[in-house]
Amino acid sequence: MLIYMITHNDLSVSEGPVTHFTEIAQNFNALGHKATAFAPDLSVGRRPWPLEVHYLPSLVRRRGISQLFYELSLLVALWKACRRRPPDLIYSRQSYISLAAPFVAARLGIPLVTEVNGVFTDDLAGRNAGVLRRWINRVSEGYAYARSQLIIGVSQRVCDVAAELYGVPEEKLLALENGVNTEKFQPQPEAVRTDLRGRLGLAPEHVCIGYVGCFTPFDGVEQLPSVARRLADDGVENFRFVLIGEEKKKGEVERLIDLEGVSEYFTLTGRIEYAELQEHLSVFDIGIAPYRLRQHDDMGNATYIGNSSLKCLEYSAMGLPVVSTYLPQSAYIEASNCGILCPPEDEDMLVEAIKTLIGQGEAAWGNMGERGRELVVEQRSWRSVANRTIEAIEAVIG
Repeated sequence: MLIYMITHNDLSVSEGPVTHFTEIAQNFNALGHKATAFAPDLSVGRRPWPLEVHYLPSLVRRRGISQLFYELSLLVALWKACRRRPPDLIYSRQSYISLAAPFVAARLGIPLVTEVNGVFTDDLAGRNAGVLRRWINRVSEGYAYARSQLIIGVSQRVCDVAAELYGVPEEKLLALENGVNTEKFQPQPEAVRTDLRGRLGLAPEHVCIGYVGCFTPFDGVEQLPSVARRLADDGVENFRFVLIGEEKKKGEVERLIDLEGVSEYFTLTGRIEYAELQEHLSVFDIGIAPYRLRQHDDMGNATYIGNSSLKCLEYSAMGLPVVSTYLPQSAYIEASNCGILCPPEDEDMLVEAIKTLIGQGEAAWGNMGERGRELVVEQRSWRSVANRTIEAIEAVIG
């Protein structure tokens, strides 16, 4: 199949949405299909990808307005591409504004698959976004869902919300969680680990508790300075937190680190290129993902709880024990006994979970890590996700 794949994300950035999009595209190609990507040109430098990418101008960098300009660029480019060489399928990753792909697909009679990583109407309500922005988004989501032959949600929760808010019929919905690149993310040579730990200022006796990802309220990273303070006050001194994530999003965490007086226990690396990420994860002894619930101010409903965690899968693929919270995306951790789960936003339990793992030592970490890696290799690789995606597409479009 020739598949035109649409994203609104900056492909030069190392973050979950980009990983998801590019891994699926590359695995489509590996399965014998031809994936061609369309993406906004938002950065000075472009990362090399082993797939064809059409970069389209967004002209304006301001969030929201840039998406409108990108949609116009995409409308023209996608229309021309489909007329010149009609694809078998358009695969669109839903964004706040996603009108071009469903419009072109409907007008030219091309099957459309929409990938949904979170229902943005639900998300924007939690952010107290403006009425106009929420109205535009609701129109966009409804338009895309109505014109899609298949909607792939990153979790069952996402599918349920799409059905509830937009009346999407069950037969059009498929829950398919994130995968992980198990060839890239695997235990690294000890020499790599030792060298990088030294460069990060970690002594051999330090238990490294590592985090990788965004610094959004949902991710819960701002809980960690207080956790560190409590660990130190309880006499636990041999731990260090290493936080990997975007420079522009870590300011609040740095403020809280200073407020708690725990700077000696933290190293914030800033952004690490995806190509080097597995080496940096190798310095971790424990991977942490302290997700929290965020409440709608005007609806009273918990939001974001349907996301599918890339970071937890990457930790497990690296053979690390995982500390996370009781959310749908973390259920495999308890099922495979490869870590410890805590209630969301329960700092007492988070502190106790870390203390428990530190006390159990390397042998227990190794056993948990082996069980976690075995599970993700067998069930959660990106190749298996791509395979199931193609099977579902073929069942719908023939």
